[in-house]
Amino acid sequence: MPRHFSLTPCVSAAQFSHCTLLSCAARFSHFVLFWSVLVFLTFSAVMLPVGEAVGEAVGEVDIALKKPYTLYPTPTYSYCTDPGDREQLTDGETTQSYFWTQKGTVGWVDQPFSAVTVDLGKVESIKRFEFVTAAGRAGVHPPQAILVHVSLDGKTFYEAAELIREDERLNGKFQDDGYTIRCLQSEKKETKGRFVRFLTIGRGSFIFCDELRIFQGDRPAEKIVLQTPTEADPQKAYEQKRVELCVERRYSDDLETLLREINASAIPSEKKQELTKQALAVFEKRRDARNELPEDFQTILPLEPNHAKLYQLLADLRRAEGCAILTLGKCGIWDFLDRFQSPKMMERPELAVFGMGNETRFCAFNIFNAGTETKNVTLKLQGLGSAADITVHRVLWTDTHICQPVACALPEVPQETDGSFLVPVQPGLLQQIWLSVRMKPTGDGKKKTVHGKILCETEGGLCETDEIPLEVTVYPLVFPPKTALLLGGWDYTDGKGAYSVNEKNRAAFLRHIQARNVNAPWARAGVLMNCTREPDGSVKLDTTDFDAWIANWKTEDVREYFIFLARGGWSSTETFRNFLGTKAGTAEFHETVKNWMQAWAVHWEKMGISPDQINLLVHDEPNETMKDLTSFHAWCEAIRAGAPGVKIWEDPCYRDLTNAPEEFFAACDVLCPNRPMWLADPKKFDEFYFTQKEKGRTLHLYSCSGPQRLLDPYGYCLLQAWEADRVGAQSSFFWALGDGGGVSSWKEYFLGRNSYCPLFIDPNGTEVTGGKHMEAIRVSAQDFECLQMMRRKIAELKKTDPERAAELEKKLNALVDEVLLSAPEGTDPENAEECAKIRAEINWSANRDRTASERGRRWILKCLTE
Repeated sequence: MPRHFSLTPCVSAAQFSHCTLLSCAARFSHFVLFWSVLVFLTFSAVMLPVGEAVGEAVGEVDIALKKPYTLYPTPTYSYCTDPGDREQLTDGETTQSYFWTQKGTVGWVDQPFSAVTVDLGKVESIKRFEFVTAAGRAGVHPPQAILVHVSLDGKTFYEAAELIREDERLNGKFQDDGYTIRCLQSEKKETKGRFVRFLTIGRGSFIFCDELRIFQGDRPAEKIVLQTPTEADPQKAYEQKRVELCVERRYSDDLETLLREINASAIPSEKKQELTKQALAVFEKRRDARNELPEDFQTILPLEPNHAKLYQLLADLRRAEGCAILTLGKCGIWDFLDRFQSPKMMERPELAVFGMGNETRFCAFNIFNAGTETKNVTLKLQGLGSAADITVHRVLWTDTHICQPVACALPEVPQETDGSFLVPVQPGLLQQIWLSVRMKPTGDGKKKTVHGKILCETEGGLCETDEIPLEVTVYPLVFPPKTALLLGGWDYTDGKGAYSVNEKNRAAFLRHIQARNVNAPWARAGVLMNCTREPDGSVKLDTTDFDAWIANWKTEDVREYFIFLARGGWSSTETFRNFLGTKAGTAEFHETVKNWMQAWAVHWEKMGISPDQINLLVHDEPNETMKDLTSFHAWCEAIRAGAPGVKIWEDPCYRDLTNAPEEFFAACDVLCPNRPMWLADPKKFDEFYFTQKEKGRTLHLYSCSGPQRLLDPYGYCLLQAWEADRVGAQSSFFWALGDGGGVSSWKEYFLGRNSYCPLFIDPNGTEVTGGKHMEAIRVSAQDFECLQMMRRKIAELKKTDPERAAELEKKLNALVDEVLLSAPEGTDPENAEECAKIRAEINWSANRDRTASERGRRWILKCLTE
């Protein structure tokens, strides 16, 4: 199943249940990258001159030429992977066109690092190194680091160079704003070795190399002493360097911003000099502090006590500027939070939430501590018990794999015995308190508004703003337990779990997503495939795995079930084309699949599951590369023959819809196009998929962009349900609720690919923690329900007052368009290009009005209760 789309191509996780060398989604991402390259080459000739890609100087001897080497892990980028990968990096030939489409290139995808170890045959004197790579198009970025290690015996390695940093000193920064071939060069060395390891740490999903060079040194090898040993194991060497790079980046960025804030301040110059000196002193101690990090450290800010001192200096700065010790501030619940925002720029908070009974809505406020120590703030909620139950969360800052911190994690604050909540507020680090407000039904058919407040107290007395007003309005409507929107995200809670979900944390994961309106569970093909073909042609089922999956979900809460069948698709291998010894396209195959489906239909009936509740994804993400539909059609026809009600559910990824074969779409019951793709070309997608609806196909929507943590919970998650309403789709799916990128959500420095889960999960833990993206997905289902209530009211009104119905429908459609745009102040509504760009924006840091959906929902609730 998919997990990689964004407005610039990026690759995601390997498909869990049906990979050979690469996954379905990875293959399609490679397809996107390949075609973006061809388009670029057609319309642009941006190439460096040949000489700029070749770094060898006159008279130098490349002792790596024609030498053998080993690769770890095995190269995985399909468009340049070939048997020659074992020779091409030292063949003396370089590529002068797009790397990732040339067989002379070696490429890795979804790997955090690569290691190429050259065997020079004997110990050689070495004076410098080169590594030829390229970046700047289609989501390909320069490596974060290229470490060069030397060894005399292949067992003990020593540090020799770091090419990214050294080449930047020699040749300037490796710019990432246009396609560039770059020969990365080390500074001159006096080192030696028989084995030379190039350990490349990627930035993003791709690593590419075309040539490696090692130049013979002038000093005799026997006179050179190797001094700095490093990890022999490449995995450990990568992990050690990755932490070093990320922590260095965190310190550097924070120091730079802090110094900028100091310099821009109006405080006396003597105080500026004092704070600057202290900041530089903290920065100087970063390496010692990093070396003291425990192995199980988490990327929660501040990273460690010395790092916390930088934020303490920011607190000192704000206090010198006249800020109170504690300041409470207004904030948008979905806005991207700025850690360095001045407390003086924050308005006093006044909180208000509204909705239906049994809805959970949110509000939040900021706290800034300008003191010299952590303050324990006690929150006391008063006067709200009759209207809502409230859960308090402390928002944590976590760093991401690209070193862009986000305030996203929502651990619950435990309630004290007296009903209060105790929140520690660190000095200098802007923090946020998030309230989950579950509204109680009014019970009397009348709108109910309750005015309460939050008292904020510290050990030393009240804050500057000693209380925050909180208004809760409950409309006389009740949010239903079974929602109209099909909501899910390839949770794969069958078997032993998948991605970051396993037997240790599955129970907590299920509780979390089910409490947030997820009602469309996904399973892998294995739940249906444990079966045998009997001599008479019938199929005998073992339903154990299917029944165990179903048992994870309350049937009364589930709308429909989804199974990734993984057949008739990417691979041409017999695994995908055959079934129980029969070959796709034969009468025997058709009869066997039909009997298999008939057996399942009988079992589903016994479980109280209708066949039309079952959706089968036969072929994942069909696109322009899908040339042969024979196997796909054979599966679809046989499935329908055995269980006519079962739906063929497909997620087509045709970017050029003129290449979309009608016979493929005609074979589908449900079409689930990718929303970011739709936003990139809305006019053509509207025309195409609205026509498909007219032909009887049901529309769903999905997204699978990443990394999730940097995407907008409002624009990417919440608005997808509003988009579903606009296009008449019945679902909202996200890849993937449990795909944490292979690492703990609390340690994303080690991501080698994107993380897509909207919550915080640790594969080695037993619990999950909420995240703003998952809460936005929850809210999206509630908003969709509100929209559908309004559309049902309009439909009823058409029978009695068609003129009023038409007026409301026009206003509602205009409102939906306005919410989907959510234009920031100053946007020219007549500028169609600007509006289209804003509407398609899914990055969290983008400027956007994230309150439009609340204004729209208030209008709808008012209309529903008039």
